[in-house]
Amino acid sequence: MNERRRPPPDITPEQFFSTWLPGEFTRLAGAAGFPDLRVRVELLGDGVRPEAGTWELVSAAGKLTVGPPDPSRRPLVTLALSVPDWRAVMVGEEGPVSLMPPNASPTDLLFVDAASQQLLATMTGTFRFEVRGYQGRTWQLWASFGEPRKDPADAVIATDAATYAALLARTLAVPEAYFGGKITITGDAGRGMQVGLALLPKLR
Repeated sequence: MNERRRPPPDITPEQFFSTWLPGEFTRLAGAAGFPDLRVRVELLGDGVRPEAGTWELVSAAGKLTVGPPDPSRRPLVTLALSVPDWRAVMVGEEGPVSLMPPNASPTDLLFVDAASQQLLATMTGTFRFEVRGYQGRTWQLWASFGEPRKDPADAVIATDAATYAALLARTLAVPEAYFGGKITITGDAGRGMQVGLALLPKLR
């Protein structure tokens, strides 16, 4: 079995998307069986960080191509997050809670399985995921389907850092957390639930 790897802590976003991620994809492609899909990742800047940018990830026939956004093509999903929040999930931060599921790598988070892909292809709208109380802040990720990212989002799916850690440790199931009020959905609850059902199992 191919070992899942994490990128080095000093990697830049450009190095991650242009070199590290394609190499890891190629290394794992045979065992992982990544489906063909197009994902756009936008790292949000604050006017100061030079690391912000947008990358288009195209998985096809077991190969990954990374380049600038193609305005003529619609990605399955556009993921947007700040540079610090990208680094927290892809590289990791010291602390009691890891955002990356055990034994997972960035490829597992960026490339959904075929069943989830079929469900997400029917979605439209912008959804924000929050982990509150992570390292003293709220970690955030926007996921947009069929449209550019908008703020406010159509729905916000939120949990706290302790609940997130319990989900990753498999001491708490997603349905139990939701019906116990530990995962909340505000805004369009129906569509938020659909997206949550497609993406939250990736924590397992």
